[in-house]
Amino acid sequence: MRKNIYSKDEIETLKSAVPMGIVNIVEGVIPIVMNNLIPGLIATAIGGAAGGAVSMTMGADSSVPFGGILMIPTMTRPLAGICGLLINILVTGLVYAVIKKPVSEEATAEVNPEDEADISLDDFEIL
Repeated sequence: MRKNIYSKDEIETLKSAVPMGIVNIVEGVIPIVMNNLIPGLIATAIGGAAGGAVSMTMGADSSVPFGGILMIPTMTRPLAGICGLLINILVTGLVYAVIKKPVSEEATAEVNPEDEADISLDDFEIL
């Protein structure tokens, strides 16, 4: 699609959020979604609906009230669960890429370490 939809800070956040998301720890993407709440919610709703429809149609039953790859061994039809997860991921990603506005050139520029302020801890006292 050739549009920059993530800033450098968001790319760094995604490096830890993706492995966390694989085991259904979704808190890693909160900073990214909070920067663009409406597109994130729309993409998640559409992707979740598509993934849920696929898993229900294929009969992916699970007795565990959890998501992600950790629930796959507990499913009656694990392959159907994997298909539902893949459709969810694919649809959510595509919808988010289409509806999110590109970021500015300043946001994609490299962060200069000299621009960041040093924090002085000299004023703190330990009682």
